[in-house]
Parts: sequence; structure tokens; C-alpha cells
Amino acid sequence: MSALKPTATAVISKRSEDHNDDSVDESNNGSSTNTGAKPGEDSLARKESHNVFRLRVLVILLLILTAAVVSYVVYRLTTHGEEEEFIARYEGVADTVISCKSIAYCIPQC
Repeated sequence: MSALKPTATAVISKRSEDHNDDSVDESNNGSSTNTGAKPGEDSLARKESHNVFRLRVLVILLLILTAAVVSYVVYRLTTHGEEEEFIARYEGVADTVISCKSIAYCIPQC
């Protein structure tokens, strides 16, 4: 019967080996400089990060350009409208002044 049961020293040595294997695995976790990445993945990640940065710069430049174009168009439209309104008022007042025979008739009555 003793041949079928493992001895106490065999059980203890087996547990000791298992414990040593676990500690070796734990010491390799996190302390290794190799992260398991393939050699080309680091340069690929760097290129992708650089491309994302370029895209961000491009989007910001496009936003600035769009803001400038919209501002210019609004400025031109409002300036053109104000000039037309000024000319129309000026011509109306000029016609009134020219058509008046005397200054007393040209002053509007309140």
C-alpha cells in the first residue's frame, strides 16, 4: 500500500517545484523589455501617430481657412449693402435739395 501512496517528501518537493515555476513566471511578467510586439509594429505605431498629428494640423488649418473665408464673404456682403443704402439715401436727399426752390421749403416740418 505504501507503493500506491506518494511519500510526504515527494508531495512537498512537487509543490516546491510548482511554486518555483510560478515565481519564475511572475518575475518575467512586467520586467521584460520585450513586450511581444513584432519589430515593425513600433515603427508602424510611430508612423500612425505622426499621420494622426498631420491630420489634426490639417483639420485645424482648414477650420482657420474656413473661418477667414466666411468672415471675408460676410464683410464684403455687408459692406456692399451699406454702400448701396448710402448711395440711395444720398441720391434721395440730393434730389430733394436740388428740387427745392427755397431753403424754407426743404426743411421738413415736425
